[in-house]
Amino acid sequence: MPILLRRTFQALLVLLPLAKAWPDSRVFRAVLIVDLVGLALIYFSAEIDDLTFGSSSRGRTIDAHTPPFMIAAIGWLLLWLMAALVYWPKKS
Repeated sequence: MPILLRRTFQALLVLLPLAKAWPDSRVFRAVLIVDLVGLALIYFSAEIDDLTFGSSSRGRTIDAHTPPFMIAAIGWLLLWLMAALVYWPKKS
């Protein structure tokens, strides 16, 4: 049952901001892209960790795994931020 509740909550965090952003196509595209990235971080957190493990940049190698729950937490943060930004009250 908790997984059904979690999936429903994720769907609400994605669909409600998209529905509110629908009239403005630029805002809709931005919300859609950020929400898709957030969902990818939530659903594929272990795979994203495997992609970055062992890669090197500027002569430094990533030799430690990032816990998947931390990657998923960033995805949840993105979903919450998009919902907050879309529903933030505008000044009159």
